[in-house]
Amino acid sequence: MVCCDQEFVKEVNKIIFDFIWKGKDKVKRSVLVDDIEDGGLKAPHLYSMIETQTIMCCKKLASDEPCSWKIIPLHYLKPVGGKLILCCNYDLKRLPIKIPPFYEDCLTSFAKCSVANNQCKEIIEDINEILQIVLWNNKLIRIDGKPVFYKTLAEKGIFRIGDLISENNELITSSQANGVIQ
Repeated sequence: MVCCDQEFVKEVNKIIFDFIWKGKDKVKRSVLVDDIEDGGLKAPHLYSMIETQTIMCCKKLASDEPCSWKIIPLHYLKPVGGKLILCCNYDLKRLPIKIPPFYEDCLTSFAKCSVANNQCKEIIEDINEILQIVLWNNKLIRIDGKPVFYKTLAEKGIFRIGDLISENNELITSSQANGVIQ
């Protein structure tokens, strides 16, 4: 649970590459991290290694395996649906929560490679893609500029846009939903 800021990563990279070259770099660092078969030295790409570990933290949080360490992040994520956030197209800066820096790093890294964040492109041509978009904490669906999460609706099984569409392909109104939403 230690955050590695950019300055730390930069300093460690400097130490590694100073050791390799005994001074000024002779080859681009991006080449050095390549595999040996591709002409590189398979040098560590520290930033990617750290980011991978933070993403793995989110993956472990999403698992159903009970772990005591999950209590802390789930406590902070409770107002936005707990583990549900990992299925959302969120912008961490707009969420109504304040979380410790380590978990902030984890969620930021996870958002970069998340399917939920990548499925919301500017133009969606397939209706089925639209119906699968998660409503909650969505950076593109906001009220008064803030993403929304309604715990009551989520508990009733309403997560995606498709959950608001009837079998007749009509938007479910509150009168139609009275049996579903109390």
